[in-house]
Amino acid sequence: VGAPELLIVPSDEQTVMNIVKRDLPSVVAISVSEKISRKTSPHLYYQGPSSSIASLPDIRRKIGGGSGFFVSQDGLIVTNRHVVEDTKADYTVILQDGTTYPAKVLDRDPSLDLAILKVDITHAPSLVLGDSDAIQIGQTVLAIGNALAQFQNSVTKGIISGTNRRVLADGFGGAELIEEAIQTDAAINPGNSGGPLID
Repeated sequence: VGAPELLIVPSDEQTVMNIVKRDLPSVVAISVSEKISRKTSPHLYYQGPSSSIASLPDIRRKIGGGSGFFVSQDGLIVTNRHVVEDTKADYTVILQDGTTYPAKVLDRDPSLDLAILKVDITHAPSLVLGDSDAIQIGQTVLAIGNALAQFQNSVTKGIISGTNRRVLADGFGGAELIEEAIQTDAAINPGNSGGPLID
């Protein structure tokens, strides 16, 4: 009889690192920008003679950001509706390696605070959506996203603190009711919005 096989069970820390390594490429940063005409606001960007204002090109200004993640290999991305609520803004998706793609908003759902974006890509590293009805309070989760809209690929860890929460989200001059929210104590910062909560 040979020696018994040694079963090596990864530590909690190693498990977290393995999950992050596996899923981080699927998470994207979303940059929100708007076009500003130098013709209408030349004093902000131009110090030359006024006769040259007519020939100035428009510029883009970043006005916000958030997170999202691929759910299909052909470039479908899930994010929060409030990340892409400005119908006049332009949206750019930034991958983990810094590659950028212009994004088109396909749909927005205000009651669930969800939106679907599309970028022109093939073989995107997509995540599989879980069953939120199977979530257990106390379950360990990771949040990955673009913290403060400037620290891409940020990871935090916590537990599920509650499910089916009804939240009145108040901010930026308005309020909205969000149904069926998942509560977690994982640190969530502005800019993390739209990123995945991974079990």
